[in-house]
Amino acid sequence: MEGKRTNQYIASNYRWRTILTIHLSHELESKAWTILAGMTAPQAAGVIHSDFEKGFIRAEMVSYDDFVAAGSLAAAREKRLVKIT
Repeated sequence: MEGKRTNQYIASNYRWRTILTIHLSHELESKAWTILAGMTAPQAAGVIHSDFEKGFIRAEMVSYDDFVAAGSLAAAREKRLVKIT
């Protein structure tokens, strides 16, 4: 499979398996990890590193659209767009 067909295949698998992507970013880099829908926040943290699952305290979550509209994580917090799990 090449190009467009490969992308369509991957996209259909994401929809069929209800796969989600966690994006984490800071000043120097951005990374993404794939998780299954329905995982708890500690289980999702464990995908990134097993120690994160063991020592999980909380997760701060904001949708991409809310983050972009707010302009920063601090602004999203001020607008109460960040959810804590």
